[in-house]
Amino acid sequence: RNLLELYKQNLPPILKFLELAYQGVWGKVTDSMNNPISNVNINIGGKMEVTDKDGIFLTVYPEGQHKLELVHKAFQTKTVRFTVEKSRMARRDVVLDSLVPSLSYHTREQVKDSLQSLVYQFPHSAMMYDHPDLECIKITANLTSGPKPVIRVVGWSMVGVEVSLALAQYLVTRVGKDDMVSDITDKYEVHVLFRKASPVSDTVATTTRCAAKTVVCDQTLGRAVERWAEGRQGEIF
Repeated sequence: RNLLELYKQNLPPILKFLELAYQGVWGKVTDSMNNPISNVNINIGGKMEVTDKDGIFLTVYPEGQHKLELVHKAFQTKTVRFTVEKSRMARRDVVLDSLVPSLSYHTREQVKDSLQSLVYQFPHSAMMYDHPDLECIKITANLTSGPKPVIRVVGWSMVGVEVSLALAQYLVTRVGKDDMVSDITDKYEVHVLFRKASPVSDTVATTTRCAAKTVVCDQTLGRAVERWAEGRQGEIF
């Protein structure tokens, strides 16, 4: 009987402790290719945490709106917001950008492989589709939702291909993780287009000064993009 009375007396604080123990924030920290980043120092209002080998962090924290700062010597420091609800464990995944980006050009095969990898890793927000002249990837927050206005991005030169591929990687890996990207992909479909015979090579990019010259429009690519737009419903930006 004494044991039963003791249990009843201590049950409320025990339940309160268990409630608070499952209230806080957790998440996974990755790079732009969705690789986990270990040993990221995370400052949450003065409380320090470190990601494990799988890029995971978890901490008990009071309810409300808060910020966390992520620091790693090989990546750009980033601060993100998160909200903790009562008796809930909030999830806040974060993507960090490298301090030393690659300066090598992608070959046509590498571009296609990169796009296919994005679709494989993020099937709910990215898909490739067929076109006679173009490699196409569609990026949106929910592929099963109804049609949305379209944002079209075309990579037509060696530099344009790199910029467009980096943009596709940036958007896909940050859907649901970055507030700005989530807002864009909630409202729009982003279609990134690459010419199948795109002028990419195995050369390394340089940062030397070059003379200014007039940009010449690629008529073949222009016609391919026009064919892509034919019959497409909704507004295209």
